Amino acid sequence: WKTPENLKYPINTSFDDFAYVLDELNPEKGFLSSNRPSGKGGDDVYSWYLAPLTFTISGRVYDLDTKEPLAGTSIELFGSDGSSIPFKTDATGNYKFDLKPETKYKLSASQKTYLNKYLEVSTVGLEQSKDFIGDFDFAHCHAVGR
Repeated sequence: WKTPENLKYPINTSFDDFAYVLDELNPEKGFLSSNRPSGKGGDDVYSWYLAPLTFTISGRVYDLDTKEPLAGTSIELFGSDGSSIPFKTDATGNYKFDLKPETKYKLSASQKTYLNKYLEVSTVGLEQSKDFIGDFDFAHCHAVGR
């Protein structure tokens, strides 16, 4: 036996929810009985399905001093699954990537005359969809004389 887990709304409500059954062919859906007031009688049978988890990361790239967007900044997404996706920010300095479940990611941002920036995010172990925000604030790289 496992530790009981509250499946939360819409599967578990404050009404009498019982006879929870998984579909043998697809464990992402099933049936349950409940006396919810939206039903047709005393106890009704309801079908349910788990929506697929969705993950994204998006952000804005801008100059730290002027707060101006940096269009054309190279952003590359590296996944622990071996994936690598290059991207250039749009005119507003924005970017967005879709992420996979159970994957660790590293983002690399580079723009001429600025120091490179890095960001790490992970979808490993997440049980709810999530939209990550990853802004990059670039500071100018100044040459130092000897």
